[in-house]
Amino acid sequence: MPQRGFSTSYWTDPFILKLPQEAKLLYAYLWTNMHCNQAGLYEIALETIAFETGLPPEDIPRLIRTLEPKVAWYPDQNLIWVKNFLRHQTKSPKFLAAAAKCLNSIGNNGLVKEFLDFNRQHNVFIPYQYPKAAVAIPDSGTDTHTDTATVTDTSTGARAVKG
Repeated sequence: MPQRGFSTSYWTDPFILKLPQEAKLLYAYLWTNMHCNQAGLYEIALETIAFETGLPPEDIPRLIRTLEPKVAWYPDQNLIWVKNFLRHQTKSPKFLAAAAKCLNSIGNNGLVKEFLDFNRQHNVFIPYQYPKAAVAIPDSGTDTHTDTATVTDTSTGARAVKG
């Protein structure tokens, strides 16, 4: 069973203190459930949340909205993003590589870019590789026999030098 960091100061956090009881339970659940991955950005159905927490299914969308901006919900994809999750976990290279691997299953490059940018703002750098849908364009002025190329993410226009 995976181990996760969960702060003992959870119950005294000013954000948590203001939440209704059900939202406190939901937020703790989103951090600690077995569906949560190393990135804190994962797919989960509302029915699963309701079943595992005992919360009424019709209340969950409203409760998730009370957790904004700490949690982002993408209902059309059944995605939950616990935004500060990665920041509060170990920063070992192996853990960060595992978090990057989790992003490959997301299938929403705009959301992955937002995730990477958010974590970069908090000095958490994830060794995420651009998806295979990226286009490799050889750099001008480089030897065409080298592996150096500028990679452009087709969904975001982000460019990076690989090689």
